[in-house]
Amino acid sequence: MEIMLNDLLRDVEFLDIDENAKIDSEKNFIIFGSNGLGKTTIYKNLKNKYPDFDYLDYEETKDLFKKNKSKIEISLGINKLEDLLAQKEQIEKDLSIQTFLKPKHITSKKAAKDISVELEKKYAAKEISKIDLEVKEFKEIKKIDRYLGYVLHNFKALQEINDISSELEVVDKNYLRQALSLLDKNMDNDTSICPVCGSHVVNLKQLVHQKIEQLSQIRNECLNRFVEEYGSQLSNESISEEFLTIKNAVKNITEENLVNYFVVDGSVDTIKRINETHIKKDEVSKEINDCLHKQTELFYSLIQQKDMYTDYLQDNFNAAVDFDSIKKVVEIKLERNVDTYSTGEINLILFITKLFSFLGSEKQLLIIDDPISSYDLVNQYHIVHHLCRIITNKGKHVIVFTHNPDVINVVNSQNQSGYSYFFFDKVNNTVIMNPLPKDMKSTGNVLEIDNLIKDTTIEANKYLSLTLKRNDKDPKDTLSSVLHYDNGFVTLGDEANDFKGCSNKFFVDYIELNTYLNDLNTNDFEALCRAKVIALLSIRVWIEYKLATLSAVPLEDTYFKKVDKFFKNNQNVLKGYPNLKRDLLINKKVMLNQNCHANSQVYPFYYALSVKTDDILKEIKEIKHAFEKNV
Repeated sequence: MEIMLNDLLRDVEFLDIDENAKIDSEKNFIIFGSNGLGKTTIYKNLKNKYPDFDYLDYEETKDLFKKNKSKIEISLGINKLEDLLAQKEQIEKDLSIQTFLKPKHITSKKAAKDISVELEKKYAAKEISKIDLEVKEFKEIKKIDRYLGYVLHNFKALQEINDISSELEVVDKNYLRQALSLLDKNMDNDTSICPVCGSHVVNLKQLVHQKIEQLSQIRNECLNRFVEEYGSQLSNESISEEFLTIKNAVKNITEENLVNYFVVDGSVDTIKRINETHIKKDEVSKEINDCLHKQTELFYSLIQQKDMYTDYLQDNFNAAVDFDSIKKVVEIKLERNVDTYSTGEINLILFITKLFSFLGSEKQLLIIDDPISSYDLVNQYHIVHHLCRIITNKGKHVIVFTHNPDVINVVNSQNQSGYSYFFFDKVNNTVIMNPLPKDMKSTGNVLEIDNLIKDTTIEANKYLSLTLKRNDKDPKDTLSSVLHYDNGFVTLGDEANDFKGCSNKFFVDYIELNTYLNDLNTNDFEALCRAKVIALLSIRVWIEYKLATLSAVPLEDTYFKKVDKFFKNNQNVLKGYPNLKRDLLINKKVMLNQNCHANSQVYPFYYALSVKTDDILKEIKEIKHAFEKNV
């Protein structure tokens, strides 16, 4: 399956990527590029969009283990699960009905029952549920807030009064009540025909009489309890009015919401917090389930590679390995305290664990973000060995994103045909992705200067070779003079042998005539790498050339001393040149490899390719601007 990276990154505003950039999930890639090009962003977007692939990165390995004296417990998300379970425990406490009722001195089911049977049910459920309290209903309850305890305790009876009243369609001074009384007096006990409509009924008089009696009884009981509780606070007239208000309010509310109102003290904010907590609970529960699923998945994938995984840990760490099928945890017992092992050693255990789990899983593609950055050379070979071993398994593929060129060189030394190599760069504010030339893979080290200078017809290659041949111990040797500008242009003669005709004018013209603009505008890896190295060498020589034009005396010294001659007494800005600052000349990327030109350029990719093309162009523009005199 081909994945077009620009489709993957359409929602990433800061990252424009070439429309031809793509990866194939059924091939093995190592994608090299400097930091800041979006490799990690691409990795994260792949992780979000394609969960069926397997992934390995530092963040994930951080939560792959838990240290315990001389033992490491391996389980994906082991620390995250602990945190999630702690969150769940706190959420359950926050939603506990006891949390809300304890301030009301309700600490038992009996105490809850004394107030309301419905409240008793909530107490028994232990957790307060999500509350869907409508504003209208909330306002109705608010009207009777003063009598909340009474209403809770008598809700069933009050509701029954309303039910019977509805059946009889009667209130205190209603004509229907009077009519019913008349009917009661004029009907025989055995009347079965309604005198009003002629319908046949059974014991009509008896039914009517029962309803009237029932209504009166319940109403009187409720009213008496109301008088007992609030009679001393209200006048006789107010008692009837308030009781009517209560009875009418009960028509429009449910007992459940009445109880909810009581529990939260009528606070809308508390209801909102409870409902938000329920949402959080659902999220945490889902995360816990996902975590448990991943732990189980990792555990059984390692079991599939149990023998080889165990052998590796025993051979390299003298460790005993135990698989706990109940906790779904792999315990690695080390020969000494865990804290005595280096971070690199622990990371290696985790990295290898993830590789073996991938081998034992049903997943076909493993995508890795910067796998060897924190490891020494020996362990780099360990890791790369396993990266090469993975792809020998049928159907298994690996894609590696890295800023470390050692990954390519080490992989290529072990398996020249196993991986395809690509590089990222940023040109014209767009990230490009292009393959390394196939013929570069023929050597053990792909990324070395010999792969650039083999074509002797290219003029720039002669100057790259010169950086290797100059005498490091004598900065004033003949070849070194080409890499600087002191009193004028220097052109090498016959004594320079292969470098006859080389001149520092080449570097000055490279900047002065804007040759770099055309050379850096290429997607060819070799040509681009060559252009970057030449550009970084040229700008330093060009700066020395420009400084020489500003000086009345020869500047025969090192680059830094040349600069310091113009910026004395902590001066930072050169008079007449408002943009020409000492910090600018000293701290730019081009200035970082000055002490040993030859050694710094043996592997130009390590430095030159770590600088984005756009950054080099920007830097040259900025430095050229700095030498513009203030008019």
